[in-house]
Amino acid sequence: MLKIDEIEDVIAHDRWSYKNNDGKTLSAEIVVGRPFRTSKEGKESWVCPVFIETFTTRVISAIGSGPVESLMSAMTLVKAFFDMYQDHFIEKTGLGAPGKPPGSRRKGRSPAGKQAKP
Repeated sequence: MLKIDEIEDVIAHDRWSYKNNDGKTLSAEIVVGRPFRTSKEGKESWVCPVFIETFTTRVISAIGSGPVESLMSAMTLVKAFFDMYQDHFIEKTGLGAPGKPPGSRRKGRSPAGKQAKP
């Protein structure tokens, strides 16, 4: 696994506030970096760095065979954190995190890649 000390090319950055199971209010900074290509021992792969304060102890290298797969792996980690505390998020947070997420912004639009029927 590639060790990354710092995320240099940030594509998403937020802060979510939540209450843990003891009722203590915590705040977690979430940082996702741009996926990049790497090669180790002649094998090429993609890495997407992700850090979630209070959930990971360091920057995690989410690995994939391509940029989308590595980003998906990083977001799976963010989703795991969200699922763990989804009922405990506080509405207003530091960088505009949704608290409990509002309804989809795609209301009235067809799914990506599909044409709407008249």
